[in-house]
Amino acid sequence: NFEYEFKKSRSVFINKYSEGGYFNKHRDDYNVEPHWVKRYKTLIIQLSDTSEYSGGNFLVDDIIMNKEVGNCILFDASTYHELTKIESGMRYSITLFLDRDDINEPKELL
Repeated sequence: NFEYEFKKSRSVFINKYSEGGYFNKHRDDYNVEPHWVKRYKTLIIQLSDTSEYSGGNFLVDDIIMNKEVGNCILFDASTYHELTKIESGMRYSITLFLDRDDINEPKELL
C-alpha cells in the first residue's frame, strides 16, 4: 500500500507514506517506462524526523540510507531503490527527477 500525494512542478513530488506504505525495488530510468526517457538522476530529500515514524528504510542498491531530516540522496536513475514498509507514523520526502537536459545545461559562475 502506497499513498502518493504530490504537487507537481516539472518533476518534483512531495511524497507522503503512512502506516503500511512502501514501494518495491525499482528503477526510475527509461528502460522501465518509455515516458521516463529523459530521467538521468533522482534526488530524494528526507523531510520527516526519525521520531515521526518507524520502519520505512530507504535503500539504494540494497544499502540503507540515513533517515535524518534534511538528508539528501542523489543517485543514477538506473539504480535500484526501495522503501520498506512504514510500521507506524508518517514519512514525508521530496523527490526530484533530473533529466539529462538539467545536468547538461551550460553553467555560469557567480
